Amino acid sequence: MKRALIFIVVSTLFLIVACDYIKPSFDGIYYTTDTLSTGNNNTNDTITNSFDTTKKVLLIEFTGIRCTNCPDAHDIIHSLGMQYSGKFISISFHGTSLARPVGEFSNDPDLRTEEGNQIISDFEINEIPQGMVDYFEKSKLSYKDEWTSQVAQYVNNASLLGFSITNDTVNHILSITVKALSSIPEQTRLCAYILEDSIITRQATNVNPGYIDGYVQMNVFRKAITDVYGNIIGSFEADQEKQLSLSYSIAADWKQKNLKFVIFVYRPDNGKILNSTSIHF
Repeated sequence: MKRALIFIVVSTLFLIVACDYIKPSFDGIYYTTDTLSTGNNNTNDTITNSFDTTKKVLLIEFTGIRCTNCPDAHDIIHSLGMQYSGKFISISFHGTSLARPVGEFSNDPDLRTEEGNQIISDFEINEIPQGMVDYFEKSKLSYKDEWTSQVAQYVNNASLLGFSITNDTVNHILSITVKALSSIPEQTRLCAYILEDSIITRQATNVNPGYIDGYVQMNVFRKAITDVYGNIIGSFEADQEKQLSLSYSIAADWKQKNLKFVIFVYRPDNGKILNSTSIHF
């Protein structure tokens, strides 16, 4: 009996230690189920957000399922989202050789895209994780340890643009109104992307045994509904509004309830992002 009790205790301790590698550093990132499977389905044919002038900082991240340091970068992104709720948006481009779903990862979806690969090539990104905070310009690429201070630097900047978004989910038309809050003499471009949350994959990590099963990929770039570098919308006078209507399509393997749009306007001369917004499908 004593020997059996010892075996049970040792076995229990082994299971606790063996499972330790999937323990998140905070609640809510290493989910093992579809996090949006219930309670978030909107049955309306048209979804509209009110005119929003809040300054939101945008982090564009480059990541991959074979990247052992990327979970730490995802931790930082999640923490920034919690700290600056309503003022922080992120986009995750999966790419480089560390995003290939081959070998042991062959059952995972391929999260790479032609458009993401184009940016990664143009920006000469050879190692990940890297990202750009409130810039869309390769000279502004930075590593994960710099993101927290960069977001803190930009989050209190004055808002230069506001957005109103209407999504017609039947005809698949996204209508965007952009309003300048002050004069913007420089030329600008508008980017509109489709992102998907809650994509379950295996993720490499630098913690034993070297991977996490049931890892949830968030903010995954799926498709641009403008040019990937944006459509030209020009300069603005104070209080001037500009409107765009963009049609889009949804791939069969995307979960519509987990989709969202991210829209941002930036200056192509220096890459500075003037403001961004998002709306769930």
